[in-house]
Amino acid sequence: MQSFFLCLLLSLSLTSQVAMACKLRAEAYVLKAFLAERTPEQIVFLGKVVAVEPIPTSTEGVASQIIHFKVSRWWRGEKRDQIIAIGVQGSAKGSSCEGVFDFEARIGQEFLIVGYEISGEIRPSKRLSIEVQEWKLPEDVRILLGESK
Repeated sequence: MQSFFLCLLLSLSLTSQVAMACKLRAEAYVLKAFLAERTPEQIVFLGKVVAVEPIPTSTEGVASQIIHFKVSRWWRGEKRDQIIAIGVQGSAKGSSCEGVFDFEARIGQEFLIVGYEISGEIRPSKRLSIEVQEWKLPEDVRILLGESK
């Protein structure tokens, strides 16, 4: 009986695979944590998509786009009326982080964009940015951004 359990344990250890989840810091998916971090690279603005241009890529299955925003309100980052951001679909293929960093937009969509400016490029966070209608932010988000009713 002991040899049966030993054999079972050995076969399970040889056939099991290591499963690792995509580990992100709280700042990547909790707006309150992001805002508390306060780094110079942070970007938070309310904007409307006015143009979208595909970017040719050599990576199979990855689609990138340049997203042009007309900005109506700033909370973090260098204030500008117009901004260009980089969106991506199909990132981190085959990893546990597949799609986690993706962000795409269509002309006419309105967003609270939350992300980072890295080497002059705006990288919106899929997990923190939210689509809004008629420039209306959810109450909990307005409170986090320091705005009252």
